[in-house]
Amino acid sequence: MDTMSLAPKEYDIDKEFDEVWRIINDILTEDYSGYHELFNKTVKFIDNDYTIHKFMEKFEHRIENHVKLLNTKISAADDLLYKYSICCASFYKGMHWVDVGCDIINRTNDMSNDMSFKNDKPKLRDIGIKAWVKLVMESRKPSLTEEIMKSINNFRNECNINYDKEWKILQQTINSFLGVMTKPVRKHDTVDDKENENERKKTYSELCSDFRNDYVANANIYYKNFVKKTKSVHRPELYLEEISRCYEMEKKILDSLFIQEEEVFRYFFKFEKNEKEKKEEKIKNEEVIKKEKEEKEEKIKKEENEEKEEMKRLSTIILEEVIKELKQTMVDENIGYFREGLAILTKKEDETVLSKVYDTLKLFKEETLTELAKIVEKHITDIGIKSLEKIDRDNHDNPIDFVNEALSIYSKYSNMIYVCFKDNHYFIKARDKAICSFLNAKHNNRGISMSAQYLAKYYDKILKEKGNDDKLDITLFRYLDDKDLFERYYAKYLAKRLISGSSHNSDKEEKMISKFKENCGYEYCRKFQQIYKDKSISDDLNSKFVEHLKVKDKEFHYKFVPHIASQGSWPFSIISTPGFILPITLEESLSEFEGFYNALFQGKKLTWVYDMSTVDVQLTYTKKYYIATMSVFQSAILMQFESTEELTYSQLLGATNLKDNQLLRNLNGLIEQKILICNASHLHPETPIRLNLMFENKKAKFKVPLPQPPRTPAKENEDKVFLDKERMFYLEAVIVRIMKAKKSMTRNALVEETINQARSRFCPGVKLINKAIQRLLEKEYIEGPEKNSNTFKYVA
Repeated sequence: MDTMSLAPKEYDIDKEFDEVWRIINDILTEDYSGYHELFNKTVKFIDNDYTIHKFMEKFEHRIENHVKLLNTKISAADDLLYKYSICCASFYKGMHWVDVGCDIINRTNDMSNDMSFKNDKPKLRDIGIKAWVKLVMESRKPSLTEEIMKSINNFRNECNINYDKEWKILQQTINSFLGVMTKPVRKHDTVDDKENENERKKTYSELCSDFRNDYVANANIYYKNFVKKTKSVHRPELYLEEISRCYEMEKKILDSLFIQEEEVFRYFFKFEKNEKEKKEEKIKNEEVIKKEKEEKEEKIKKEENEEKEEMKRLSTIILEEVIKELKQTMVDENIGYFREGLAILTKKEDETVLSKVYDTLKLFKEETLTELAKIVEKHITDIGIKSLEKIDRDNHDNPIDFVNEALSIYSKYSNMIYVCFKDNHYFIKARDKAICSFLNAKHNNRGISMSAQYLAKYYDKILKEKGNDDKLDITLFRYLDDKDLFERYYAKYLAKRLISGSSHNSDKEEKMISKFKENCGYEYCRKFQQIYKDKSISDDLNSKFVEHLKVKDKEFHYKFVPHIASQGSWPFSIISTPGFILPITLEESLSEFEGFYNALFQGKKLTWVYDMSTVDVQLTYTKKYYIATMSVFQSAILMQFESTEELTYSQLLGATNLKDNQLLRNLNGLIEQKILICNASHLHPETPIRLNLMFENKKAKFKVPLPQPPRTPAKENEDKVFLDKERMFYLEAVIVRIMKAKKSMTRNALVEETINQARSRFCPGVKLINKAIQRLLEKEYIEGPEKNSNTFKYVA
């Protein structure tokens, strides 16, 4: 009976390896039919460390020869990138299946106790990668890089990113440069594998740096030539669009270059189970198998995500470098042409193009955005000044068009800033400065800005009309410099509305005052509130006067409604009318009220403001029934025709005892309304004036106008002198208040603080503040700085 020997059988290593290499060679040439035979063929080499060592040594020699052969084929090809990508893809895929099929060799090498071979012999995949990098990549790198950059320039020129054959070749080539070094450590890798991994990471970093430098250098050359070509056409506005297009193109190129194609370079990340693992799994229970499967899938997914993030980071880094080159080449080195293009684009107001330009410029440094913001500011200012000057010149008596145009410009460019510039703070600030500039400009060479008066008139009209709550907006008011001038006009119109009863709604009035208070503080609205308070007190006093008449059983044949106002708060200057002869009809009611008032308030004196008073006069001599609302002076003139149909100018002057200019102004209103008739173009003492017995009007109740004197340059200059005088007093009060609180301050600090405190009323110039300081020094409210000092002191 034969006995079985336990001694290992002798075999020919060279012959056995030739058989193994035949299968490996088939796999590397894309014939995978013999893949499963590798396990049975390579198991013979795991008897001892020596056989493992010989296998690895022979494999390294054979794989180098195979890679050299591939390199020769690549050299002979006409299309270098295409041939390289095909060979590379085929080699990577073959090495994957070789690594999996010879896994028993890799595992046995890991468990070997013979450390003499361990550190010198990496895994089979590492041998293949090393051979490819050394014999192909390193030798082909300059020529491949040149071809890659040429292809990228072709895509730049065509401005069309697609995924056809050429583009995928470019992707594959770049991925072979970078992706080959990104294989992460596997679950069963040893310490030495981790050392190899660190080496791969170092090499990968160097490759990334080289590719980044090559890409950026190529971009620099390309865009320098591109700028020369673009400027030769001399279309600055297109130049700006090209900057945006170039950025978008670079982003698409880089994003596309670093997309990881699953079927091309992911072979090292797919782990297939060998026969031994399959047998072991049968023994394990289903729960353990499921858990291990989930862990492995999660690990692979994590590794793939890390790979993608690494590529994404590289794409971002390169894009940042290219953005710097774009800014340097297309902006900094051509700043004049760049600004010219910005100005033209801004004037066109093409929101789509401006939005693209903004998205690109915001990637550059902040000064690039500020350049665009300055141009937008100038554009809005020019548009505003041109539009408002035209309205002011053509229709200066109608402030509604002026204010509506200003609001329209504000709304239009606020929307543009939102759509194009995403409400960036640089552009919001530019808009605000532009609104301030054109709103406070002295249009048509006027001495002062008319915006404050026009805005006050606008609010006056809105508050007289029904509805219009949506127009109770103080947007433009916030941009006014002359808020003190606005206060003066608004108070005047408010008083007129309250006296005439033309204010539509008291709630709207209070709402407006509340908005002014929120914006400028209580002190600014003090006069408005006092006027409103006086109106309330006057209404109560009228109610008491009605009760007083009832007690005395006295009644007038017309309705008498006096308005009592405190002289300091209401914006009326009392026009002197000494000797004015009041119509007899009105004398009784005025005398009765004076007696009533003096009984209630001893020591107070009533002064009748006739030029602010109105009378409703019923015309009884006409065919139709008419009620005409007119001034007291006009009623006194009309009353003279009760007993006659014709009077001369001198007779009217004597009968009313009005000043010549007062009579002329009020008489012209009656003549314009055709209640009185005068055929002379110029009035003189003997000019006849007749009552129009054939008077007709479309309205049964109408108002007789009081012609306003034309606004002359002399009148504007008078207003400016008055305004400057008021502002000087205000600044003096502000400076004294500041110095009283601080005791001592330097000139610069005092000027700055004065501007801050005066801003709620107007924006004082430094020259005006210095003048106020000098006046206070003369009045000895403050002490000037001593020698070698710049500090002012308060004098208690």
